[in-house]
Amino acid sequence: MVPADVALAHAQLFLTRVVPRETSVLVVGAQAAQLGWRLAHLGHDVQAMDARLAEPIPQHPRLRLSRTDFFTVAPAKAQRVDAVIALDGLRRAPSREVLLDALPRWVRPGGLLAFDELDVEMADGDTARWLFELLTQAVLTGAAPPRALEGGEDDASVERWKRLLARDGAVLPGGALLSLCRELGVVRETERGVGLFRAYCGALEPASRWLPLAEWALRAEERRLAEGSLRAVGLRAVVQVGSAPAD
Repeated sequence: MVPADVALAHAQLFLTRVVPRETSVLVVGAQAAQLGWRLAHLGHDVQAMDARLAEPIPQHPRLRLSRTDFFTVAPAKAQRVDAVIALDGLRRAPSREVLLDALPRWVRPGGLLAFDELDVEMADGDTARWLFELLTQAVLTGAAPPRALEGGEDDASVERWKRLLARDGAVLPGGALLSLCRELGVVRETERGVGLFRAYCGALEPASRWLPLAEWALRAEERRLAEGSLRAVGLRAVVQVGSAPAD
């Protein structure tokens, strides 16, 4: 398996556990189409929005794809769904305020918001250094190009992550994502990103150039968790929304 497939399978396992069967689901963000296709196969009615969608996705009668910027669309009441799954929402939203306003509008009262934020739970100095160390290891193992360390890769720039969160006041004690979740509803379940590193180590082929990086990341994350650090990279969370905004 390649890393992207491992991440999708790991997210699918988590969502299978927390999202009721055969519900209406909206998936937004990076790899929304790929994850939406998997969820459609599980019996969900899925709409996937990914403004950057490029590669073709196999058709499925329960899946509707849209190359739409989620944050620019205002849904009608009839379009609300049982669950919204936001992939990298903190990093991709124009602002924290936009995220707080947009997400609940898509969810029916009592519905779920599921977040997958495996890079940016907190963006303080310690986490920035950890991300830079991870990026350095990626370059050393050949998993990332040297220009990644210079911020040349849009999704690999530690400073960009820091700026996006700090700009919107999202860096708060206890983690940016958990702080956001508590404003949206009742937090039902969380999962640390260290589980994904374990999944990488168990699923990647021995010859994969990504395996040494995954093993390094797993050791580092386990050490940080053992030390009681609140700054472990990544978090998944599920929030139950009490009510949806009026149209």
